[in-house]
Amino acid sequence: MARKKQGGGAVLVGAAVVALFMIVANRHHVDPEADGAHRLRRRPAPTTDECRGPRAFPQSPQLPWRLHDAFTTDCEVATFVAQYERGCAEMTALVASVVPDGNIQSWLDTARAPEGGCKVCAVHAFDANEAPKVEKEKRRVFEALGGATKNIRCTFADGTSVKASSDDAFHAKKSTLVFRCSIPKHLGCSPEVSIEDTGRNHEAVRVCHTPKIPKVDVALVAWTSASPYTDRTGMVFDNTDRVLRRWLAWHWSVGVRYFLVFESGATWADPHHSKLWPAIKPFVEANAALLVPWGTDACKGPHVKIEAGQRGGIGLTDFFGRPSQYAAQNSGLYRLREVVKWIAFLDIDEMLLPENATTVGEVLKHQKTGAAVAVPHVFYGRCPSSNQRTCAGKAVPSRNKLVVNENAAYVWDHTLIVPPQGSRGIRASKLRLAHLRADYAFDAFDVARFGTRGSKAEARAYLQNVLPYIEEPCPGSVKCEGGYDVCWCRDLALEGRFHAFFMSYRAWYAAEGDWEVL
Repeated sequence: MARKKQGGGAVLVGAAVVALFMIVANRHHVDPEADGAHRLRRRPAPTTDECRGPRAFPQSPQLPWRLHDAFTTDCEVATFVAQYERGCAEMTALVASVVPDGNIQSWLDTARAPEGGCKVCAVHAFDANEAPKVEKEKRRVFEALGGATKNIRCTFADGTSVKASSDDAFHAKKSTLVFRCSIPKHLGCSPEVSIEDTGRNHEAVRVCHTPKIPKVDVALVAWTSASPYTDRTGMVFDNTDRVLRRWLAWHWSVGVRYFLVFESGATWADPHHSKLWPAIKPFVEANAALLVPWGTDACKGPHVKIEAGQRGGIGLTDFFGRPSQYAAQNSGLYRLREVVKWIAFLDIDEMLLPENATTVGEVLKHQKTGAAVAVPHVFYGRCPSSNQRTCAGKAVPSRNKLVVNENAAYVWDHTLIVPPQGSRGIRASKLRLAHLRADYAFDAFDVARFGTRGSKAEARAYLQNVLPYIEEPCPGSVKCEGGYDVCWCRDLALEGRFHAFFMSYRAWYAAEGDWEVL
C-alpha cells in the first residue's frame, strides 16, 4: 500500500555503510573511468530526453548491485532491472585484490598446463585451489555492503512511497535483480523515482515509457554489439550488420513476428546513428522490431586459452558471468511477456529451425504446459565438400537455448530460474538451434561430434539432456559422415529452407540474400 515517506531513521547506519564501501572500494582500486556507464555520463548524448539514449546509471556506493534499466510498458507499474555483480570496474578490482601482486593475467596463466602437460589436470587444480578465493571475496564484499536488498521502496516526486515487489530467487542467485513498483496514476508514464533499502540509497532515476509492442505468437530477444568481433584465433569480423540481416530475414521466414535487439555499448540517442540501423530499419518501420541502446558492454579483461575438455579458456566472465547480457535478457522478458506468447533469447548467429514447412509458433503451440522449452543447441560449420555452412557438428549439453512464455519470471544464461522445474525438452526433429559461430570449425580442439570430450559428469549430462531429444545427428538429413573424432552431416532440412529465406530477404531489403556472411 502506498504511504507518504517518513523521516530518515537510518542516517547513521547509512553513513556507516557509505564509509565501509569507501574502504572496500579503495582496497579494490575501483577506477571510476573504467566502466561504460561512467563513459556515457562524461559524454552525454546530445538530447535533453534521457529516455532516448542509453541509460547510464552510476554505481551506488551503498548498494551491492548496479541498475541497468528502469521502464514501464503500461504506465501502471515501473520495472527495474539490476545486476548484483555490479560493474566491470568493480568486478576486475575484486579479482585483482585476491591474486598475487594484483596481476590477473599471470594468475590465470597458472590454469594452463606446461608444454606436454595434462591440460585437464591443470584446470582442475586451478578450480580447486584458486577460483574459490574469488568466491570467498565476493561473499565478503556482498555482506559488507549490507547483503541482499529485500526491502526496497520506491519514492516518487510527490513523496508517495511504495514497497517494491520481487522474487526471492533473484536474491538467492545474486545475479539479476528485477523489482517492480506501482506508479501513482496522477504521475503519468515517466515519473522520477528514488530507490532505497533500509537506509541504502540510489540516486533518483527516470522511468522510461517503452514503445507499444504488438501482440504476436513468437518474438526474439538478442544482445549484440555493433563493434568488430575478434574470434579465438585473433581474426576480426566487422560484419555485424550483414549477420543481423540474415538473422532477421531467416526468422521472419520461419514465423517470428517481433525482434527486440539490445545494442551493447551503444552511445547514440538516435537509432539512425547506429551501425545496425540499416539492417533493422525496415522491421522497425513495420512495427516488427525495436533497437534499444544498451549503455553497458561485455566486460573485457585478461583471458587465458587452455583448450581442455569442454573449456576453451578462462577469463573474468568465469567468475562473474555476463551481467550486461543477463540484464538485457530479463529486461526483454519483462518488456514482452504481457503481449507475446513465446520469447526466445538468441545470439544473432543462432537460427531456430522448425520441422518441415512449419513455423516456430506452430511447433510451440503443441507443447504441454510449462514455462519454457529447451531447444537442442548444435554448432554448424562449413561442409568439407561444398564449403557451405549447413553441416551440423557438435551438440553441447550445457547450451540448450530457452524459449519461454508469459509464466517465466527469471531467465539466466541458458536456464530458467523462476518458476523452478518450469521447462521441458523438445526434440531436435521438431525444433533445433543452428549456431553458425564464426570461429567454429570441424578441426577445432573441441572437435565437431555429438558427444563430449570432458569429464564423466559432462558425458552423463549429454546422455540425459541432449541425446534423448536428438533422434539422429541431423533429423531428416543424410547420416553422419567423418570419423569418430570429426563427425558432421549435411542438414538437408536447413538447406530446404533457403528458398523461403531468400524470398524473405528480398522482400525486406530489395536485394539478394547472403547466407555465407562470415
